[in-house]
Amino acid sequence: MSEKAEPDSKKSELIVPGMGSDHCAGIIRHTLQRLEGVDEVVTNVASHRVRVVSASNGPDETSLRSAVEGAGYEVASISSAGETSHVMTPPSRKPTCDRPSAGSGSPPFPPRRSWF
Repeated sequence: MSEKAEPDSKKSELIVPGMGSDHCAGIIRHTLQRLEGVDEVVTNVASHRVRVVSASNGPDETSLRSAVEGAGYEVASISSAGETSHVMTPPSRKPTCDRPSAGSGSPPFPPRRSWF
């Protein structure tokens, strides 16, 4: 009886510079969770990092990159269990999340109207 024990999961970390708000993080999280074999997606807006835990037969780095780019975001790099693939893509378009950042001089939301 010699059964090979498959590793339980594999971990990948993506750096997504255009993920600047919780809204953007939610889009990326939802996009990656829809891939078959993805068990967990954790986003960190402050560091622009996305951690993906998937089954051993889950999506590879190319599939993760394609999914995020298909949602309108660029992936600066991907690392997998200690390995790092620094593939910098030149900025080709404005990030999807176009909300003004803090300190930009304009309020993040339009002013409220009084109904009375």
